[in-house]
Amino acid sequence: MIRAFATSFIVPVAVLATSLAIAEPDHTPRAPQQAPESVSERAPTVLVVDASNSMWGRVDGRPKIEIAREAVGEMLSGWDASVPLGLMAYGHRRKDDCSDIEMVVPPGRHDRAAFSNALDALSPRGQTPLSAALRAAADGMGSSEGPATVILVSDGRESCGEDPCASAKMLRKTGVAFTAHAIGFSLDDPDAEAQLQCLARATGGRYVEAGSVDALNRALDEVGGKATDARLSLTALEGDGGPVIDAAIDWRIGRVVDGSVADARKPTDARPSMSLAPGTYRVEVSREGKRLERTVKLEAGQTRVMSIAFPVPEAEIQVADRVGVGAPFRASWVGPGNEGDYVTWVESGAPEGDYNQYVMLETAEGQTRLRAPDRSGDFEVRYVSQTGQTLAAATVSVEAVTASLSVPEEVVAGESFTVEWSGPAHPDDYLTILPPDAEAGDWGDYVYVEGSGGSVAMRAPTKPGQWQVRYLSGQANATFAQADFTVTTATATVEAPDKVPAGSMVEIDWNGPAAEGDYITIVSPDAAAGTWDEWAYVEPDGGPVSLRAPEKVGAWEARYLSGADNATFATDRFQVVPVSASLSAAATVAPGEEIAIEWSGPAHRGDYVTIVAEEAPEGAYGEWQEVSREESVVHLPAPTAPGDYEIRYLSGAGDRSLASTPITVSADE
Repeated sequence: MIRAFATSFIVPVAVLATSLAIAEPDHTPRAPQQAPESVSERAPTVLVVDASNSMWGRVDGRPKIEIAREAVGEMLSGWDASVPLGLMAYGHRRKDDCSDIEMVVPPGRHDRAAFSNALDALSPRGQTPLSAALRAAADGMGSSEGPATVILVSDGRESCGEDPCASAKMLRKTGVAFTAHAIGFSLDDPDAEAQLQCLARATGGRYVEAGSVDALNRALDEVGGKATDARLSLTALEGDGGPVIDAAIDWRIGRVVDGSVADARKPTDARPSMSLAPGTYRVEVSREGKRLERTVKLEAGQTRVMSIAFPVPEAEIQVADRVGVGAPFRASWVGPGNEGDYVTWVESGAPEGDYNQYVMLETAEGQTRLRAPDRSGDFEVRYVSQTGQTLAAATVSVEAVTASLSVPEEVVAGESFTVEWSGPAHPDDYLTILPPDAEAGDWGDYVYVEGSGGSVAMRAPTKPGQWQVRYLSGQANATFAQADFTVTTATATVEAPDKVPAGSMVEIDWNGPAAEGDYITIVSPDAAAGTWDEWAYVEPDGGPVSLRAPEKVGAWEARYLSGADNATFATDRFQVVPVSASLSAAATVAPGEEIAIEWSGPAHRGDYVTIVAEEAPEGAYGEWQEVSREESVVHLPAPTAPGDYEIRYLSGAGDRSLASTPITVSADE
């Protein structure tokens, strides 16, 4: 039998309990759930009272603890004295102690006066350890043959760092069978309300909001009812003894009076649980156009759990008898096509609920595409319902595939080489280069394969040594074939002039593999490997590259780098030496007057002369003219505003000032 704990009333911040878990919405296929057992016996009750400091808060001018005492007293006035009752409290003895939880009155035949005295003696002062109180209540309630009910009246949320909703779910998973209803008493915290709603939903209970004294009394009566009421919990199953159905379920429960149904209610929960007056009821449940009905008689104080089984839907599935490892294949199906139904493959004889690659179904008939596993053997393709039950299955034999690779014995580092291959060329199959000791399923640089064979170009690693080309499945990176080869050291040289004027164009000779993307760059000698700055590609037919030298005087380095991964194949160090320039022009000119400016300098590509304000920062420019080796004079218009200015010779590489001379624009000229 399912172990059940006593009904618990937590007043006012928490009572937690468990029933069968309500799964969170999820597109992942779910394993079948076990149907609840039918039970018919009332359970004992434990009243868990929140005596945390927040209970001194006021509602309608009165402390919440006083209102709670009165509401519980009203509830006790109609309680059946034959039902065992206990009292637990927390937060009533110590201020900052999350372990302050006490079973004040052990479960047994209750004495109303003793309960009232115990309630009156509680003085709120401490924390709100909801999760710990739940576990303590579960330990102290003992067991019965029926699922317990918990009523939580809460004015706040857990204050001891735990999640009471998660705790309730965990207790349910460990076999504790009870339902928790939550009453939010004068809540002003949206997070606390969400926590209580989650707790109630997770255990199949209800959440009710109570913002006043009267509302609290009504809420306690609504979810707790009188002890003479009966309790009915309902589930729908996929076949006799099958999994619980949690989607697209509609319930209708009505009392049978003189052969007709009266006071019918339509709960929206997939697994409704409710308090009802004793009597005979007709229970109707509908799903996907199919309706079933049952009649149940409820007696005072009785708890009933009723399961109604729908016939298992019919389904068919067809697949090819044989497919290759990793190959795509089609599965044709006919079935109910309910939301959440799916097709998957599993190993033959796999337990119910197992799945691998799957496709969610949206229609009652059609075809879908699956990918065979990356290992040979016998497998099943299953049509699985939204409840996790297999409705149909077909066997497919997955057979090994053949593939081959042919590569050169030796390849120069960073060079392209040809790989000849044959194989199934399933979608996304690819070739990759790895060290021979790489783990199965690893991958590095890769190219996809197409057709059933041919050749592809790949780029050798830049690190000399032993390497391996592998043919991998696009399904799960299984290795279909492999071939070893050796990467030899690349031979390369670069040669730059010993001294290069700052900012000038420099011709750099080189020799090397000239693989696609290989390039020459100029960087600082202490630059990290793989660093690049000013650069130019090398051409397969050879010839020097032309690069602009840095503006900064000092030591620099030309490097030959691989286009594959920026590995350095060769270097040459050279010196950048300073350059000089001079300017000569009239000291004073009129606004807008054309100025003849004599200059001398390196005349590198892009060098220019400009006029700027005397205080202009380095690199600023105004009216300007590029210099030319054929002319030693440039002409610029003077600014129109009188003032002090400066003529500057600037480098075309980085706008660095190589020379300057002052000039005054005067209106008197």
